[in-house]
Amino acid sequence: MRRRRYFDIMDWMADLSSEINRTVRDALYRADLYRPSFFEPYVDVLETPTEVIVKAELPGVQKKDIKLNVFDDALEISAEAHEEAGEERPGFVQRERRFGKFYRTLNLPAKVKVEETKAKYSNGILEVRLPKAEVRKGFEVKVE
Repeated sequence: MRRRRYFDIMDWMADLSSEINRTVRDALYRADLYRPSFFEPYVDVLETPTEVIVKAELPGVQKKDIKLNVFDDALEISAEAHEEAGEERPGFVQRERRFGKFYRTLNLPAKVKVEETKAKYSNGILEVRLPKAEVRKGFEVKVE
């Protein structure tokens, strides 16, 4: 039987705060009022009985420009999307595509086997599969 996490409401509030911040940043970015030093990629996190699957949107990023750091309870994604040659020129009527650094750290919903993590990148989507670590089961101790 899996124990329910105690701070679920805190996780929900942190996610809500992150989404509000992202929405405000996106609006300011489109209005050309905000140019952050990095962007947070949008992610989906799925937990199955055997693994945690993370999918991240990294549009315009080449595979060689993606770096992953995996910890037993967290995943750190960093990447960089480079502007195509000649795109620095003036005259854009509308400009919404993002270039620059992407960075995101995720707390994972379960401990994972760091060494067995697999990642693939296709069509702007990074998929990271993190096998779950064995959960130590309690055992009865005889009282003497």
